[in-house]
This record gives sequence, C-alpha cells and structure tokens, in this order.
Amino acid sequence: MEGLYSHLSAVGGEETFARRVEEKALQGDLQQAERDSGLWRMMADIFDRLCDLCGEKTMTASRMLSLLKLTFGQYDLGALPVSEDAVTLGEASLLRPEGAKAVIVMGCNDGVFPASPGRDPLFDEEEAGLLELADLPVVEGRTSRMNAERFYFYCAVAAPGEKLIFTYPTGTWSGEELRTSSALERVKLLLPHVKTAIYTGKGAQGLFSPQNAASMFFSLPEGSQREELRHLLAEQGYTLPEVRMPMTLQEAKIPYQGSSLRLSPSKIELYRGCPFSYFGNAVMKLKEKKTNRFANQESGTFLHAVLEQFIRAHVQDGKFIPAESEEALRREADGYIDEYLSRVIGGEDHKSKRFLHTCENLKKTLYLLLSNLSGELSCSDFLPAGFEVSMGMKGSKLPAVEYLTPEGKRVYLIGSIDRVDTYEKDGVTYVRVVDYKSYAKELHMESVEDYGLDQQMLLYLFAYCRLNAKEGEVFVPAGVLYNPVRLTFAKETGGETEEDLQADREKKLCRTGILLEDAEIIHAMDRTESGRYLPVKFDKDGQLKKSKNLLPETEFARLDKLVESQLIRLAEDIFAGEMDIRPLKLGNRHDACQYCKLQSACRFSGEGGTEYES
Repeated sequence: MEGLYSHLSAVGGEETFARRVEEKALQGDLQQAERDSGLWRMMADIFDRLCDLCGEKTMTASRMLSLLKLTFGQYDLGALPVSEDAVTLGEASLLRPEGAKAVIVMGCNDGVFPASPGRDPLFDEEEAGLLELADLPVVEGRTSRMNAERFYFYCAVAAPGEKLIFTYPTGTWSGEELRTSSALERVKLLLPHVKTAIYTGKGAQGLFSPQNAASMFFSLPEGSQREELRHLLAEQGYTLPEVRMPMTLQEAKIPYQGSSLRLSPSKIELYRGCPFSYFGNAVMKLKEKKTNRFANQESGTFLHAVLEQFIRAHVQDGKFIPAESEEALRREADGYIDEYLSRVIGGEDHKSKRFLHTCENLKKTLYLLLSNLSGELSCSDFLPAGFEVSMGMKGSKLPAVEYLTPEGKRVYLIGSIDRVDTYEKDGVTYVRVVDYKSYAKELHMESVEDYGLDQQMLLYLFAYCRLNAKEGEVFVPAGVLYNPVRLTFAKETGGETEEDLQADREKKLCRTGILLEDAEIIHAMDRTESGRYLPVKFDKDGQLKKSKNLLPETEFARLDKLVESQLIRLAEDIFAGEMDIRPLKLGNRHDACQYCKLQSACRFSGEGGTEYES
C-alpha cells in the first residue's frame, strides 16, 4: 500500500489535482473545484486507513485490487456545498438533514404530513394482521405505516439546531377549509411560545409569487377578491385580460385521422358530456389507478351473471316456469351464489368480515330480485331472446350498425345489451331491450332530444331491430326498460304488516323507461295489468292511462331518425378534432364533471362549459 501511494506521489498526482482545482476556480466552477479537491483528500484518507489496517502484510495483486474496490465502495464523494449557505429540498421520508441550522416543514395539514396511511390495495387490516401472525409480513399494517409517518415528522422537527418553521394553507382557492395536522397541534402544546403568523392573502401578503397568482387568477370566483388580486398584479407589472381567452384554439385542433369510426353508446354519452373527457378516455386511453375490491362494478357483474343463469334455467319450450316455492327459489339462488364465488374468488373461506357482510347483502338483494323477476316473467308473453347481446364486437353474432356522414365517412355503432325480450304477434316481432341498473335511472325525453343524452337504450333498440329485420320479417320497437338491481328498504312508521313492507319494497323495483302505446302489447308484457312491474297502468275499463312513459309507433320512428342524425353530427365533430373542455351541466340532473376521471388533467375552472337550468 505504501508503495502504491508513493507511486501516485512520484508521478505528480497531488500536484495534478492542485492544478485542476486552481483552473476550475479561475473559470468560476467552484463546485467542480471543490469536488476535485475533495477527491484527492478522500484518496489520501483511504490509503492511510489501508496502511493502518494491513501493516507489513504481503498480498497478491488481485487481493489488493479487491481490497481497494471494497474500501473505495464505502466512500461517497457527493456534491459538497460551495459556500456556508446551502439549501436542501426533499421529502421527509428520504431527507436526513443532520446538522441543519434551520428546517422548514411544509404542508402540515391533516392527512398530508404526517400522511394518512390509506388503505392497502390488496389486503385489509385484518388480513395484514393474519399474515403477520403467520410470519409472512408481506405488507405493512396501518399502524406500522402511521408510525413511520410520525417518525418522519419527528426526524424533521428534531433536526434543526437554531430555527424550525412550519407552513400550511388554511384553505383552497375555491374556499374549502383545510385543517392543520394533529402532529403540529401536538408541537404547539409542547412548545406554547411558538409564534404563529397568519397570511390572509389580502393585499401584498397574497403575492408571494406574482407568476403563480396570475396563473391561478381565473380559478377564483367572480367578486371583490378577484378584482383586488387583479389590481395588485397590475402594480407588479402583470396585466390580465378582462375576458378570458378560450381554453382551446381552433388552430390547435387535430382532425381525426381515418375515414371510419367505431362508437359505443357509452362513448357517445361521454362525448356529449364533455369532448375533452372523450379525448382523454377514448383517444389517449388514460387510465386511473385501480384497487382490488368488491366494488359496485364487480357487484353488478355478479348480479348480471346470476340473473342470466336463473332465467335460462326457467325458460322452457317458449314459456317461463317459476320456482315451486319461495324456499326453492332461495335454495336455487344460494347454489348460483356459491358456484359463482367459488369459481371467481375461491369461495368465502378466509375472507374478511367486511367482505362476508357485502356478500350477505348481495344475497338479500338477489332473493328479492329473483322473486320479483320471476313474478314479472310468469305473467308476460315477452320472453328473453338473448343476454349480453353484443354487436360489432369480438365474438359477436350481430355486426355493427353502419352509418354514413355527408362526406362519405363511415360510423359503426357497437355495444352490448344486457337483455333483449321479444314477442311475436301476427307475423310481427316486437322487441324490448332491458338494462339492469344498480341505481335509480329515469329516461328524460328532453335530454334525448335537446342534449343527445340518455340515448344508449334507444340506440340499442333501433339497432337490434334494424340488424334482425330480413326480407319478409318485421321487427317493431316495443320499448326500453331500466330494471333496478339493488337492495331496497321499506319505510316503517309502525303498524305495518309484513305484506305491507314487502309491497313497499316491490314498488321500488318497478321498471322505468318508455313503452309502445298499444294496449295489446302492454297486456302481453303484463297480463295482470296491475302496474306492479311496468311504469304504466290501466283504468277500470281496461284502457291504457295516459302517461309520459308511453309513445306511439310514429314517435318511435321519429326518434330513430333523430338519434341517427345526432350520432352522425357527433361523429363529424370527432372527425373534425373537436375535443374542447366543454362539460355539460343540467342543474341537478346531469353534471359531466361529477364523476370524470380527468379532472386533474383538464383543471376546468368553471368557465367555458355548457350549463343549463334543470
């Protein structure tokens, strides 16, 4: 080791490094100069340590090389501060600010810092505990994650030698109030003499960064605060326009590349709600992070599968044969449920209590739904002709419906219908499409005609009739129905019998939608004419009562042409590259922004949308 160090000195290693340091300093590159100086000091320190360690021991060249690699690997030159004043930025979980004179802890709000541990995407707390007991700690429990966040907070707070500063917002730009974190409140209790300065955002206090304030200006609601900020920005040399520029420019639009377009009713609805949402979801295919849980969508898939199995098993020789009794129906339902859970998730063994509770509620829902559905089909001449009837999709028996734009471009309608019921009379096949809904759904004709919304089932109805009509065969639209598939509860005020409660629950399962205004066809849908299952009723004389849910055949024909023309106009907008941030809002009935997955991307401020009173 001594010989190797002597060789480095003999060839002028130290002088070479000194010249490099001087050259870099003269060039003004103080950071590189300090790094080169530190490199020679580090090498000298390493040789000193190795000499002390090895003494007069003799070793081979390969052994010496291994020892040098091992020792050099323990050192980190890093970027040393080039002055006494240096600022280091980083997350509390990664930063180790030992020896810092001052520390600024930012974002001390509830759930931000210390951060809320949240929910693990794979395992709940009970499952994490069981894994830990089995010596399989593959995931940290909520308590461990919470303690880790508290430790990061403690390290940040205990680090400075002279000054500690906390910062946190008390509210958002939209006016939402934000709470301080419980850890900061604990610090205030321990250190009661801590000074608190509140910046209200009024006057010059709100202009920590004029550029940032200018960028957020149009997110503020109209009012005195906004005008005061405009005035303050003007004093700083920032002039804002009186009227906001459009969020998208005509010159920036990119026309759709291609002469054909495939659209499903859900994508049509998405574009109607907001073109930019369609652009992000259908064109850019942006995805939100998913978690593994038995959510509404999975529950819906489960209910659809069991309902289909039940109906298929009871339709025989063109008739629906109900279960022998309510008890037999429940046993049959339990069998479907157990088979589905076993096939999809491996049964109910070793599942959390929360999951089992969800399954129990689904069973209650299913008993009620199967009983109601069995009652409807038992008194109906309309029978299911298909389940999950798809068109224009992989494996579909039906092709997509083709439309042509005035420029000759092709638009293909694709999709899948939950259920199609048919009834034949005098050589005419009447078609009814049914959609299972886990929430209350109404078909508003003004939404269909004025805004192009709620067209999914109508598009499916007209498409099915068009695709199945052949020479000598006539298919006539008989209506669309939304079938509730959710657990319903009866209101108890006292004194109700079980029959009363059951009737109340059944009433909440009544279908909604629009039907053909034809007494014979409605009678074929419900021979009891009780109005128990359908949104229409008969009077004492057996005549159909007037209802907004009934439309004559001519009106169905007009709607067919209307939705087709609206679909073609929408396709033309897509071909032209119309992807503006323009959310549609219809009072309390429809808000395109409410469940939009792209809110963090578009940052819509509330201006430029299409808003109508309900």
